[in-house]
Amino acid sequence: MAGWYGYSIGGRYCFYLPGFDPAHGHLGVGTRLMIHTIERAASEGVSTYDFLSGDEDYKRRFETGRRFTHSLLITRRRHPAQPAAAGLAALIRAARRLPAPLRSHGRRALGSVRPSA
Repeated sequence: MAGWYGYSIGGRYCFYLPGFDPAHGHLGVGTRLMIHTIERAASEGVSTYDFLSGDEDYKRRFETGRRFTHSLLITRRRHPAQPAAAGLAALIRAARRLPAPLRSHGRRALGSVRPSA
């Protein structure tokens, strides 16, 4: 079992949220589903198949180029959120300087952290 949530807009297929039952992972259902959506996009005459953001290994297997996104957070001077935003920006800059394997481990570790209520 596998599922794909994405969209097509302006000549671009966007691969947004794939998923599959881990019990069937050994069958490569996630990869097969992705290949199916790429073939479907091509048959519809779409010019770009976009994996959107993220640096997952499965995306690198199929990519033919990269583009990068940037985020900008603006706060008023002396706003209570300003120190937190500055700290987050510094943390992100420091994380980008880490070797790729460490960044990958860090993402997995942060993915398992849940905010307290």
